[in-house]
Amino acid sequence: MNTLSVKLSHSISQLYETLCQVGKSTFAELQRATNFKDTELCLALCSLMHDNKVYQARISNTVYYIIK
Repeated sequence: MNTLSVKLSHSISQLYETLCQVGKSTFAELQRATNFKDTELCLALCSLMHDNKVYQARISNTVYYIIK
């Protein structure tokens, strides 16, 4: 496993743990909670959504990421 894969796996795990604690969160809130840059957060969110662990929902014109 290369360095990028290890870093992404760690980011995914950290993001999942953060979402488990808060339940639902916006992109900006997740960035503040994790200190991830845009690309890192996008990749981790896409991976979690692909694995059906997280879904995206629009609530009152705000997009939230929510644990399934």
